Amino acid sequence: MKIFILTSLFLILASCSPGNQTDVLDDVGFFISEDPERALSVLDSMSSSGELRGRETKARFALLYSMALDKNYIDSIDDSLINIAVDWYKRHGTADEKLKAYYYQGRIYQNAGDKESAMESFVKAEAYVEDAEDDIAAAHPEFIRLLENKGLTEHEIEYCCLYMSGLKGKDIGGYIEKKRHYNDSSEIRKKFGLGEHDTNLGIYLRKILNGNN
Repeated sequence: MKIFILTSLFLILASCSPGNQTDVLDDVGFFISEDPERALSVLDSMSSSGELRGRETKARFALLYSMALDKNYIDSIDDSLINIAVDWYKRHGTADEKLKAYYYQGRIYQNAGDKESAMESFVKAEAYVEDAEDDIAAAHPEFIRLLENKGLTEHEIEYCCLYMSGLKGKDIGGYIEKKRHYNDSSEIRKKFGLGEHDTNLGIYLRKILNGNN
């Protein structure tokens, strides 16, 4: 499987310009949390279409593909792809990208039963939590104002920002040193007028961010 993944990475979009590759990856990043099955399908199509151009583009593909596998409940144990993302983002990119790279590396180690390596990756991811929250707040001030107007506490706003990074609720609870993440989610849902079975909170927040609610 390792050979297949690495081969796929370098066989993407031969006929497309680097700009077009970036546009496709931007689109995938936009809807990956809301529609991970579609995201994986697009990335799989890319992997049969040609060659990625540039280390940054390869790293973005590696990160998004790793995210798509995880969000589709495909428990990969091969770290070769995510390590391409980690090797790039540990020196480049935003705090949010660094957080995701280390987080999804940790998820793969979890799948493989390597608890020690998983913990090391999660600890590295945790170092970028506050800066990632700040990045989201700075990029989307209107989103933060809406959360404040809904009566969310500072802690709950932090929780929502990390949801926007693509983390899962139970992991967010650990990162912000509050284990009862189900209570966090429940309180936030109440403030938005959502019932227990209405919709996934992450999807709902992303719709708000995109101006669809």
